[in-house]
Amino acid sequence: MARPLLLLALSRASLAFATCAGIRLELTHVDAKENCAVPWSAPTAASTGGVTAPVHWGVTQYIAEYLIGDPPQRAEAIIDTGSNLVWTQCSLCRPTSCFSQNLPYYNPSRSRTDRAVGCHDAACALGIETQLSLGFLNGASGIIGLGRGALSLVSQLGDSRFSYCLTPYLRDTINPSHLFVGASTGLMNASDVDAPVTFVPFAKNPKEAPFNTFYYLPLVGMSVGDARLTIPAVAFELRRVVAQPGLWTGGVLIDSGTPFTLLVDVAYRALRAELVRQLVASSLVRPLRGGTPASWCRRCDYWVPADDATDCMALFSSEVVLNRTLPLMKETTIIGNYMQQDMHLLYDLDKGVLSFQPADCSTV
Repeated sequence: MARPLLLLALSRASLAFATCAGIRLELTHVDAKENCAVPWSAPTAASTGGVTAPVHWGVTQYIAEYLIGDPPQRAEAIIDTGSNLVWTQCSLCRPTSCFSQNLPYYNPSRSRTDRAVGCHDAACALGIETQLSLGFLNGASGIIGLGRGALSLVSQLGDSRFSYCLTPYLRDTINPSHLFVGASTGLMNASDVDAPVTFVPFAKNPKEAPFNTFYYLPLVGMSVGDARLTIPAVAFELRRVVAQPGLWTGGVLIDSGTPFTLLVDVAYRALRAELVRQLVASSLVRPLRGGTPASWCRRCDYWVPADDATDCMALFSSEVVLNRTLPLMKETTIIGNYMQQDMHLLYDLDKGVLSFQPADCSTV
């Protein structure tokens, strides 16, 4: 008998808020459900799912709730533009392989529409085994992949546009965020002169997996105020690994599943040096040994509160964070969801353009 897969091909009928105008999903973040993460004691504790938040914070991810099968069963998934699969845990997983989640496991025996997919089916392919560490999804039951692949939610629905607007997760007031797929994806108030729309073409993707999944952007430089940072242009370029055909390194990608931005090390060091130069020296403190991986904190907008008196820079070196877990990505710059908050972002795959504008995402 073929082994059931955890892969779910979602149909329009199985999603809440699905209409002829497209799909609108309400998102929450992990801490909104009071599911705080285990404190992170060292940079080497980063998991393959992105960067864990420093010290005593909860993991900062955005979760969509949806329904599976007939009769419907609830599931929660992290939205992730850096992956393709739409999947959830099910009751058939081995006890030693299951991770903790808030909702009951999806039970295929209770669904009239569940079907096993054989290993020789066209939808199956040999993949890389992934070990999920404790706290990887922090209560969610799976992932909704929004990448470029054929199995992502966007591709399965036959749409070429999606957008999302993420509310900040470090404010006292918690408001839901929203994900839009299909005809409902237009930016709000696109003609607003106080919130101009910026258009950025996507960089050309490699054909090889998993690099063909990602949304690469053509970043050419960085500034702090009026000071342009001295960073070699090659630092942000996507480059083929000559010694290993099919592999790529470098580049700049945008990812809703990575909390804090990871800069290639040469850019991170240039940014840190310029911040130290511009900020009042007495306002900077070094982090505690074995604590946050941020190299500089400051007392008092990419600063996040570590305690009542200290904010920490929410930008990290990809080499430090990814060297042990994802070494091939250690020269890649990843724009995380913290920098995407209160921005309405529209991915248009037909036009090959990312559009974004400042927005109050609690009202979108």
